[in-house]
Amino acid sequence: MNTKRLLSLAISLALAGALAGCDKPASESEMSSNAAPAQTQVADQQATAYVDTEHNARNSLDWNGTYVGTIPCADCEGIETVLVLDRQGTFELTETYLGKDGEQFSDRGKFSWNDAGNTITLTNDSGEGIQFFVGENQLFRLDRQGQRITGSLAEMYVLTKQHSQ
Repeated sequence: MNTKRLLSLAISLALAGALAGCDKPASESEMSSNAAPAQTQVADQQATAYVDTEHNARNSLDWNGTYVGTIPCADCEGIETVLVLDRQGTFELTETYLGKDGEQFSDRGKFSWNDAGNTITLTNDSGEGIQFFVGENQLFRLDRQGQRITGSLAEMYVLTKQHSQ
């Protein structure tokens, strides 16, 4: 019985040794050479400004259509705004000044996308440009520097897409 026990113990030790050899820890030089590519890749990603041209408002959202809203006005009750964007890159903008005998102005022209594919610039025949950040079913009017409007009236500078009933 002692021999069976010794034989069993010897087999167990041999198996344990064989399994331990499979999980041999890497040497320091192996670990540093394996880590270098990953560290280089992270550094490259951080150093390079990445613009995702595959997934942006221009090619991921259903942006064409009619947008409406009332934008604040310094000397009237507001500017009722209707903006129609089509897939051919043209726009039609109608603005009605509320409280001023309903003065209405219309403008047509082309619009262009920025490189990031998230902002459009409406350009009319006189070369004037108005910028909007394109969101899901919304257009956010930008200031003259191309920044989102902030402050207490910021939410009023949003046009909302109208959906067909």
